[in-house]
Amino acid sequence: MHVAQLKRVRLHDRFPVLSACALALGLLASSGARAGQAGKRLVSPYQAAKARTPLTPGALLTANVTDKKNRVIARQFLTQQQYTDIRDGAMELVKRFPPSKYFYVPVGRSPTGIAAFLENIAADPADVATTVPASGLRNGQIAGHEAAWYEHLDHFLPKGVLTGQRHILLIDRSTTGATLQKTQQIFQQYLAARGSNVQVDIIAFSRRQVPIPYIDVNGKQELIEMNRDNYVPWAEWTKYEVGVTPKTALQRMPAYQTFKNALRERMARDAELHGQIEQMPE
Repeated sequence: MHVAQLKRVRLHDRFPVLSACALALGLLASSGARAGQAGKRLVSPYQAAKARTPLTPGALLTANVTDKKNRVIARQFLTQQQYTDIRDGAMELVKRFPPSKYFYVPVGRSPTGIAAFLENIAADPADVATTVPASGLRNGQIAGHEAAWYEHLDHFLPKGVLTGQRHILLIDRSTTGATLQKTQQIFQQYLAARGSNVQVDIIAFSRRQVPIPYIDVNGKQELIEMNRDNYVPWAEWTKYEVGVTPKTALQRMPAYQTFKNALRERMARDAELHGQIEQMPE
């Protein structure tokens, strides 16, 4: 046996209580660090090793979309500028509406990029955000479909959110704010019907001044184009109009995970994002 090993063994033999205390303190310190990290709802996906390597081919996506002239064209996703627009919009949201006080609910397919970003910085995505599929709200009618909405929200909203202290924050790309206000009303009716006192707030990504809280997307082309069906190829859920589309037609789309993974490749190399998240109080 090596002399140093012999000394360590003898020290432990002579002071078993001290050795046990040292071990216990080490375990406490380790568990305390884990508890502190677990207490944060937002975590940085930054990886220093990845930051020194080029992007993988899977981080640059292409999909067919329909343009303004109703032509099917190939569109790139997650170029550097597109990523920066999504990041800046999402980070403005979490700074104004921190997850300690708000549970995020992106509505429909338009805010797919924002939803994926929020999930990628969540320590536990189910505790931070959930997308509620709901299409056709601009021209559709909610009146007469309340029972279908209640059942729909029973399925998508975590029970802990209904009994918790955080507000629900509905998120969408909006031109006038009217659709979000309509959605807010049905959420409020639903919560009242379920005996919940949780408040429902709304935030629009908009290039115009709207009569509701909003994030200005001017100068961020990717956020401007969120409501042009560009993100249909990457949406988490198929198109679904509550009370109209058969429930069996609602399906989760595997392409959403592909988009999240590609987005995470960008995020893992983003030191600026890492700094912003680390400076947040949670």
